Amino acid sequence: MNQLAAETGYSTRYLRKQFDVHVGMPPKLFSQIVRFQNSLHMLLNKQAFTVWDVINENGYFDQSHLINEFKKFGYLTPTEFIDAVSKKFSNPI
Repeated sequence: MNQLAAETGYSTRYLRKQFDVHVGMPPKLFSQIVRFQNSLHMLLNKQAFTVWDVINENGYFDQSHLINEFKKFGYLTPTEFIDAVSKKFSNPI
């Protein structure tokens, strides 16, 4: 946001407000949702072999940061999510 403000001459406050008006949420929340979706994609498509792969690839500060964001948006920890998906797709009909 700071770089965009410097390049456009608009204040960061103005840009954040315009983002919120046009997207419907603040830029920080939007970026958290995108990061969470990328993490889900990595786990679902087996692009991550460990939780550390998800942390490193998506810019989480540490494991607790990842877990807190998973709970916030997915209501589960990453481990609970993986277990739930595994059960769903491994049970025969």
